[in-house]
Amino acid sequence: MQIVIAAAVIYIVTLVIRAFCLKRETTLGSAHFWGPLVVCVIANIIAYWGFWTLASGPADESVNYGSILSVLSLLSAGVIAGNFAFTHQEAASDETVIVTIIASCLISLFYMLFASVCFYSGKSIDIQSAPGAAVLIPTIVFVILLVNTFYEFWDFREEP
Repeated sequence: MQIVIAAAVIYIVTLVIRAFCLKRETTLGSAHFWGPLVVCVIANIIAYWGFWTLASGPADESVNYGSILSVLSLLSAGVIAGNFAFTHQEAASDETVIVTIIASCLISLFYMLFASVCFYSGKSIDIQSAPGAAVLIPTIVFVILLVNTFYEFWDFREEP
């Protein structure tokens, strides 16, 4: 779990630095655009490692985690939908602080919910009995994080 928390902190710190040090008019070819993007992608890779270790944990046969996994999956779907409904494009330049706080909260929710899904899927004997589940579930949440990262950085740029 500490790996996922470290990755989330790296990601959020990068978002804060980006918000206050990077101009929104930055071009795609600029190092000021690609630097924070690469750091966030590396944070996602670190998180994938953490998700994988959580999903590969020993299963607990005495408890059924199906209900909690259903709730966490629904919460994750809600956060994903809410995240893609949020946009930087409609925010004014003086709203940088609140927009950064919202983006950071959404990222925190992504990391917490995905870590919880991976943890409980690693504990669930039903899910562990499916071949490849310990790799498939972290890979899916990793891809969602990557898509979110690229969307976040693309949306942050101000359209010329």
